[in-house]
Amino acid sequence: MRTGIIGAVVFVGLLTWLGSSSKPSKQSLSPTAVSSSLPESPSNLPSVPVDGSAGLSIVPPSAEEITERIRWTGNCANCNLRGINLEGAELVLYLQPQKDELFQVEQASAIGVNLEKANLSHAQLSKANLSRAFLHSAVLEEAVLREATLNQAILRQANLRSANLELALLESARLQDADLRQANLQQAFVKSANLTRANLVAATLRKADLRATNFTNANLAQAELQQTDLRDANFNQANLLNANLSETRIDGANFSRANLRGANLPKSGLNNVNFCQATMPNGKTNTTCPETPPFP
Repeated sequence: MRTGIIGAVVFVGLLTWLGSSSKPSKQSLSPTAVSSSLPESPSNLPSVPVDGSAGLSIVPPSAEEITERIRWTGNCANCNLRGINLEGAELVLYLQPQKDELFQVEQASAIGVNLEKANLSHAQLSKANLSRAFLHSAVLEEAVLREATLNQAILRQANLRSANLELALLESARLQDADLRQANLQQAFVKSANLTRANLVAATLRKADLRATNFTNANLAQAELQQTDLRDANFNQANLLNANLSETRIDGANFSRANLRGANLPKSGLNNVNFCQATMPNGKTNTTCPETPPFP
């Protein structure tokens, strides 16, 4: 009888062991324990965001991704785009036309993108369309903007030092307090722009269209302005020390209280120009001022 009891105990223990071994363990249910059917190659691994604070390098966005972001969001403020190539990019948004303008897309209103304080130094932006762009305090030092469109763009306090703006369109652009030292603006269309207090020391503006442009308090020392169109431009209190204005058209321009010491003025077309209280090329102050029209 003792033998039967021992056999029963052994049989029950055996059943208990078999039952516990057949249940899945917690480890077998873990997702990390499931093996992938794909080989672990770089092309199959998902991209994981990298924390720059960890000291690891972050792959910079491509020009296509940057253009896509700007076109979709209209915003890339504070972006670091140093050296990026956006040649020919259409960085302009358009309002949806009204019903009666559905077939007149050219009448749609352009909306400028936000690139405030963006770093675009050394960027390639030739022929890019940046109409009405908000580039306040943006860094465009040594950027190539040849034939770029910047009409009505906001470039206040922007750094455009040594930038190439040859043949660029800057009509009605706002460049107050901008740094344009040694910038190339040859044959640029800058009509009706605002360059109040801008720094244009040693800038090249040959053959540029500067009609009705505001250079009040601007610094144009040693600037090259040969063959430019300066009709109706305002140089009130501007510094044109040793600037070259030979062969320019300055009909109706205002040089009142400007510093023209050592400047090279055109030999003709000076009759309708205001040099009131200006320091002339010979260093003398011009006291001839236009008569103030009497009040009605």
